[in-house]
Amino acid sequence: MRLPDPYARPGATLRDLLAAAAANERKGISLYDRRGKNVDRKSWSEVVAFAARWASWASARGVRAGDHVMVSLPTSFEFAAAWFGAALLGAKPLALALPRALGGEAAFRRRIDGLWKFLEPAWLVGEEWVLELARGSDAAAPYAGRIFAFPDLPPEAQAAPPGVWAEPEADEVAFLQLTSGSTSFPKAVRIAHRAILANCRGIGESGGGLFEGDVVVCWLPLNHDMGLVGLFLLALYWGLDLVLLRPETFLAMPVRWLDAFTRFRGSITAAPDFAYRYAVEKVAPEERAGLDLSSWRVACTGAETVWESTLDRFVEAYAPFGFRRGSLIPCYGLAEGTLAVTFQEAGRGPVIREFGPGAFSVAQDAARGRRVVSVGRPLLGMRVEVRGPDGRPLGEGLEGEVAFAGPCVFSGYHGDPAETTRVMDGEWLLSGDLGVLVEGELHITGRLKEILKVGGQSIGAHEIEYVGQEVIRYADGKSCAFGIVRDGRELPVLVCEVPAGDPDRLSEWASSIRRDVARAFGTQLADLVFVKRGAIPKTTSGKVRRNEVRDLYRDGKLETVGPPRVLRSGT
Repeated sequence: MRLPDPYARPGATLRDLLAAAAANERKGISLYDRRGKNVDRKSWSEVVAFAARWASWASARGVRAGDHVMVSLPTSFEFAAAWFGAALLGAKPLALALPRALGGEAAFRRRIDGLWKFLEPAWLVGEEWVLELARGSDAAAPYAGRIFAFPDLPPEAQAAPPGVWAEPEADEVAFLQLTSGSTSFPKAVRIAHRAILANCRGIGESGGGLFEGDVVVCWLPLNHDMGLVGLFLLALYWGLDLVLLRPETFLAMPVRWLDAFTRFRGSITAAPDFAYRYAVEKVAPEERAGLDLSSWRVACTGAETVWESTLDRFVEAYAPFGFRRGSLIPCYGLAEGTLAVTFQEAGRGPVIREFGPGAFSVAQDAARGRRVVSVGRPLLGMRVEVRGPDGRPLGEGLEGEVAFAGPCVFSGYHGDPAETTRVMDGEWLLSGDLGVLVEGELHITGRLKEILKVGGQSIGAHEIEYVGQEVIRYADGKSCAFGIVRDGRELPVLVCEVPAGDPDRLSEWASSIRRDVARAFGTQLADLVFVKRGAIPKTTSGKVRRNEVRDLYRDGKLETVGPPRVLRSGT
């Protein structure tokens, strides 16, 4: 039976979601252990009771409504308790990546140091080893009393009763979400209660409606908006069963993600493009035996460029196990839109359109065109435009900056009114993404800041990166393209992570990549650099830090592997 919208009335908040969950003893969260084998389960009622006990404990230590609570915990019931518990007090939780996801201990300290004064008044909750890192910086010294480990809270511990839960207004800020920070220190996006509910409502409706027996499966880190809003809070909103795996479990054993659909009859998930590619390349044929993916009906893919080849390969690999192409739902979103902005129609399957060369328009000659995956239509209540350099909406089939408006738009950047003003045009948010609208559907074509002007044409950095990835087919690796200026001309450079291997194979890859780039774009790479896995700096969500890679290249600090490079002047 299709579920009715449980919060259709205006003015509902996260408090209402938690109050309903407190009475839900039938559905809940199933949590895999680190090895992806054993599962612990709590009902939603038990999860909220745990959060209420944490809220009572935190309140006694001084956490108040309006404070910021940084939660740096692994995917766990403790994370749920701290995040929800902060919300119960009217504080604003901010999920913070663990040190390894930030690139190590030094990077974690830098992140914490940058957040303390910025978020004042702020608190940090985590495991003891994480807190020791946080205490080890000069910036943390004044805040030592606001750093605490998650306590041992037995079931008999006092809980904050609903009568003392905060009662926020729908337009108040509910939580902060850090942006990926791929080009700068991440910004803290303020998300209001109304935006959470509007996004969860829109995702549910755009997915063809949700049903009583639906089960949400999530391996994404909960500091990532796709994991937090698109799966964790989505399950809370609709009162669904939620299956959680740790990100490190997926990366070490991606078959465990697929096993979860078989074991729990999972039906809904979301993940970036790389995850679907990873599940093809890293799950051996013998590991697939016994999989039953017939219950999987919503497989959202977004957060990065959606590639047609990834979709095709995933369907080819898993159709024999019951997966349907119509379950794939390309979508577009960003933290400033709470999460989702557009969604492909459920059951339709991916839609790929051919565009002509140069300035984007629908191609007449498919042989000369570029194929782009549609990311669908605006979410319920949202509006999308594609604008030209003068800020005016463009006609169908023309490329410009994606702008959107509606109930899911953020409430600004915390502590940065100037940047908020820069990206807002009245009620419209200017995304910085390039796109094309065709028949009401959005197609993302690049980023304004990541377009290379080469030989009179505009080339998206991600297009060049894709060429390298298709040649190397290395699921663990990333690529980064950027421009350098020589003799007054911008020329493309490509840096690729590669597996350890013999020089002959690396030479073959280099020749193939140079050839394919020349064929696709009519220009030569000025430089092609192979580096070992992990050498390309990334954000916690896996996005490449393009500016940092460019700086490392410029300063000669990239540790290269492979054949001698041939520097070219371009054509």
